[in-house]
Amino acid sequence: MAELKIGFPPGSLVKTKFFKFKKNKVPVKEIIEEIVKTSRLTNPEQYVLFIPPTAEVNCTWMDEAKLLSDYPLQPKDLIELRKKFQVLKIRFRRVKQRVLVDINEPLSHVMPLIAKKFQLDNIADFRLIVRKQVLDLTKSIRQLQISADLIFELRPKSQKEEDVEQEDYLEEEKQDTKEEVDEESEEPIDDANVPAKGIKNPQKEETLNMKSNRKKKFEPRFVILKGSKLYIYKSPNDKKPLSFLELGDFKLKLFEADEKEKKEKNFEKEWNFTFELVPEKEKEETHFFKCDDEVSLKSWMTTIRGTIDHLDPSNAAVFGVDIEKATPPGKDMPEIVQLCIKYISENALDVVGIFRLSGSALQIEEYKQSFDRGERPDLSKEGDPHCISGLLKLYLRSLPEPLFTYALYDNFIAAQSAPNQHLRMRYLKGLVGQLPKINAQVTKTLFEFLGKVNAHSATNKMMIPNLATVFGPNLLVSPDRSMFQMVQDTPQINGIVANLIQNYDAIFLGKEAPEVVAVALYDYQAVDSTEISFSAGEILKVLSQYDDGWWEGEIHGNFGKFPGSYVKIETKSKKEQFKQNMQNVENQLEEERKMIKSLETSKSTLEREIAELSQENTSFEAELRELRNSLILNLKKEQMEGLPLKITLFNKKLEALKENKTKEDAIRKNLSDDIHQLRQLLKNPPMDAKKALKGKVQEKVEAQIGGLMLKMNPETKKRVATDERFNDVFDDFRSLNQLLTLSSQ
Repeated sequence: MAELKIGFPPGSLVKTKFFKFKKNKVPVKEIIEEIVKTSRLTNPEQYVLFIPPTAEVNCTWMDEAKLLSDYPLQPKDLIELRKKFQVLKIRFRRVKQRVLVDINEPLSHVMPLIAKKFQLDNIADFRLIVRKQVLDLTKSIRQLQISADLIFELRPKSQKEEDVEQEDYLEEEKQDTKEEVDEESEEPIDDANVPAKGIKNPQKEETLNMKSNRKKKFEPRFVILKGSKLYIYKSPNDKKPLSFLELGDFKLKLFEADEKEKKEKNFEKEWNFTFELVPEKEKEETHFFKCDDEVSLKSWMTTIRGTIDHLDPSNAAVFGVDIEKATPPGKDMPEIVQLCIKYISENALDVVGIFRLSGSALQIEEYKQSFDRGERPDLSKEGDPHCISGLLKLYLRSLPEPLFTYALYDNFIAAQSAPNQHLRMRYLKGLVGQLPKINAQVTKTLFEFLGKVNAHSATNKMMIPNLATVFGPNLLVSPDRSMFQMVQDTPQINGIVANLIQNYDAIFLGKEAPEVVAVALYDYQAVDSTEISFSAGEILKVLSQYDDGWWEGEIHGNFGKFPGSYVKIETKSKKEQFKQNMQNVENQLEEERKMIKSLETSKSTLEREIAELSQENTSFEAELRELRNSLILNLKKEQMEGLPLKITLFNKKLEALKENKTKEDAIRKNLSDDIHQLRQLLKNPPMDAKKALKGKVQEKVEAQIGGLMLKMNPETKKRVATDERFNDVFDDFRSLNQLLTLSSQ
C-alpha cells in the first residue's frame, strides 16, 4: 500500500489531497492518470509530478516511464501535480519577464521568445544562469532537474561573474520565493474558530444581507468563500464565524417567490437580487443571500456555482467546466455555442451594439442554471438578443482554460508581434492548427459567425475593432492571469482577433489571401530602418493598411512602413491572376478548337466539291466524246472527205481578208490624222499663211473639211461594227477547224 500527498496547482479549490495505491511499484504514468481522473481534470498528458527540493536533496521531475518505488519518498513528502507548461521568471538587468515553456523542450527553443520580451537583437550572445550555474541550452528543464520556480538570469556571454551582484540577486530571489510561498502555503483552517482575517486568499468576500428563514428579516453578514466552504461573520473583524456552510451539501438557485409573497407590498424591494442555498437534506434550513445589485449577484452565483460543480462530479454543468466535458458525445462542440450562434444569426445580426451592450444579468443567470442542470432552454422565445450574446460571452469567459489555451498564449502574442502581415498570417494559421480538436472547431465556428456579424456592421455598428475588443479578453488569457500582462498585451490580443475575423478564409479554409499590390505614384525615401524606399512606377506588395495613413508593405525583399497616399492599389491575388491566365489560355484553346473544327468541315466540303467537280469533268469529257462521235456518224462520208480542206482554204482567205482590212484601217487612220492636223492649222495658221488665206476663203475651206469629217465619223462607226462581226465569224471558223482536226484523229 502506498499513500501519496499530492499538491495541486495554484488556483485549484483543493490545495492538497491524499491518494492511496495498492502497490508501491505502480508506474508514475498511472498515478498521474488516476489523480487527473479523480480530480475531474482533463488530458493527463498535460501534467507531470514534481518533488520539491528539500535541505537534503534537489528537486526532481518524476519520469512517467519509471515506477513509484524508484524514488526514495518518505510518508510525509509532498508531491506536486504540475502542468508540463511552466512559467519561467526571466530577469535581465533587474527587469523581470515571464515566459511559458514546456519542461520537455530544450531551453534553446524559448530563447527567441525571451529575445522578443527584452527586445534583444542577437540572443545567441546571451546565456541563462540559475544560482551561478550556467545552463546548457540544449537541455530541457526536466533534463537539468531544476525548479521552474527559480529566477533565471539572462546575461551576455561576454559579461564576467560578479559575486556581489550575484548575492544581491540571490537575496532578491529568496524574497520572491518567500512571497510566493507565503501566498500559496497555508495552515489547515479550524472552521469553527478561524477569524475572518485569518482566511488567506479567499475566492470571494463581501458584506451581504442574509437570513435563514423566510419570515425573519435580512441582517448584514460578512460572507467569505474559501475552498468548498462559506464562512458567515457578523463583521470583518470577528474572531470566529457565526457558522459555516459546506457547499457540497447545497444547491444554488435564484430566489423563487410563491404567489402570496409576490402580492406583498414591498416584495420586490425586499427580495430583489437574492439567491438561495437549498439543502440536500429536507429538514435543514434554506439560506437566503441578498446582494446590492445585479453585478454582485452575478459574481456570487458564478463563483459558488463553479465551486459546487467542482465538488459534484455527477453534475451536468456546462459553465466553468472543461470544454471537452461540456461537449455531448458524438458532437464537435458544446451545444450552448451552437444555440447562441443560431439564435443571433437568425434574429440579431442587425441589432445595434450586439455583444457590446449587456442583457439582463438575472435572465442570463437563469439560462446558465438551466444549461447546468442539463436542460435545453428554448432560446427562440427570448425577446432580448443581448441576453443571448451575453450568455455566449459568459460561457467563453467561464472556461477553466481559455479557448486559445494557456500553453499557446505567448506563441499567439509572438505571432501577432511578427514584423509583417505575411508572417503574422502564417504563424496564426499554424497556431490555430495546434489547438485541441474541440477548441479548434469552436474557434472556426465562432470566427465564421463573427465574420457574418461584421458583414452587418453598417446597421449593428459592430465593426472588426469593436468585436476584437469584446472577444479578445474572453479568448486569450495570460497563464498566470496577470492583469498587468493582459493590459500590456491588449493591442496584440485585439489584433489577433481582428486578424482571425478579417482573414477567415485564408486561416481556416486554406484559401489564399488576396494579394494587394500597389503602384508607386511618387518617389519615396525612407527616413529610418522601419520604412521602405521606392521610385514612381515600382510595384509594392501591401501587407497592412492603418487608419493613420501609414501602410506596411514589401518591395525587393525589404519590409517596412510607407505613406499610403504615395501609391495606388491594384488588388488581385496570384491565384486569381493564375486562374485568369489559365482561363485566357483555355478560351484561346477553345477558339482554336472551334477554328480547327471549322477548317475540318471546310476541308470535307471542299473535298466533296472537288470529287463532284471531278465527276462532272469526267461526265463532260464523256459527253464531248459522245457528241464528237455522233457528229462524225451523222455526216456522210463524201461530205466529210472535202469539208476539212474547204474549211482550211476558207480560213486562209479570211486571214488574208483580215490582213487587208488591217492595212485599210491604217490608211484610213493616217487620212483622219492628216485632216485633223489640217484643221488645227487652219485654226492657228502661221503669219505668212494668214495673208494667203483671206476671210471668206478660210471659212470655205474649214466648211469643206468639217463636212468631210462628218461623213467619215459615221463611216468609222459602221466599220467598227463590221469588224466586230467579222472577228466573231473568224473565231467560229477557227474553232470549227480545230474540232474537225480532233475528229479526224
